Amino acid sequence: QAVLLPYLSNMGCIQRTGAADVDNLKAQTSLSSDDKLSNDEKAEQIDDSKAISEVFPVCGNQQVKKQWNHMADWYSSSITQFMSPIYCALIPHLHLTRDQQDATVFKVLDVAAGDGPNSCRLIKDLIQSKANGFEYHAVDIAEQMVSKCDERIQNDVLIQTLLKDDALREKFKIVTEVRDGENLGYENESFDRYISSLCLMLTGNAHQMVQESYRVLKAGGISTWSIWGYQERGVFIDCMPNILGRICKEFGIEAGPKPPRDRYYLANNMKQTVHLFKSAGFTTVFYWDMDVAFPACTAKHWFESMMYWPPAAAVLSKCTNAEQKEKAMQML
Repeated sequence: QAVLLPYLSNMGCIQRTGAADVDNLKAQTSLSSDDKLSNDEKAEQIDDSKAISEVFPVCGNQQVKKQWNHMADWYSSSITQFMSPIYCALIPHLHLTRDQQDATVFKVLDVAAGDGPNSCRLIKDLIQSKANGFEYHAVDIAEQMVSKCDERIQNDVLIQTLLKDDALREKFKIVTEVRDGENLGYENESFDRYISSLCLMLTGNAHQMVQESYRVLKAGGISTWSIWGYQERGVFIDCMPNILGRICKEFGIEAGPKPPRDRYYLANNMKQTVHLFKSAGFTTVFYWDMDVAFPACTAKHWFESMMYWPPAAAVLSKCTNAEQKEKAMQML
């Protein structure tokens, strides 16, 4: 099962099929029988004769890694609380209280775990729901994010108070590692649950990431995801690049590199995105929309948060004198 949440628009949950059904499901090009489509809607789905990259454009992950290592400090101090409600909305759909289908240790994989607050929340839920033990693996492509995640977990008073007991530390295993979501390096069917919030639209190859998630999930496993939602509902987020573009034009400042593709590309056609999961072998896919309010009560509060956003800070640093910088800040 896969749950997919485009925030500012959609969210979701996805069920992995049993191993015997994989080949049959991968051959399907339509949604489940519960999601009958009209002929027009079917035409909007992925044409399997096309290269997958035509529908889901592919780019490299080196720039993604560089960007998030660079943004780690700002993200951790300014924006992480804005993203947390999306992650928390996915946790109930992991169904942590369900009985396991085998006698192995319950294992959860968190891909693009970020700087750690969400990891702390999920670990506490696991301690409550899996008293007999669990393994929680938090991975991220950016070394700086993994470092911050590990530090956050080590400094969480509730978690560390509990784990002072060596027996409990052994029973509740927590691992933080640098790994690429497109090439995780784990054995097949290693995890009972998989969660990835606000990464799929950023990774270089979404198709590869979804296939890799399916590979590492056990039969009957659940994955939960969130992505950027509908562009028309993202006015707050989208205003900054436009404003920075106006500042650069006003003062003749060289603008930074543009993203390799539209970050809304997955949400722009949710039928194709659902099919992306279906074609990987997931049996049940559903999604819903969720709005998230930025925690700022005034324009001044918003400005104070966003002026340290690395692209904004880079533009301000290129202003040639104090007068120009002041005018640029007024434009912001």
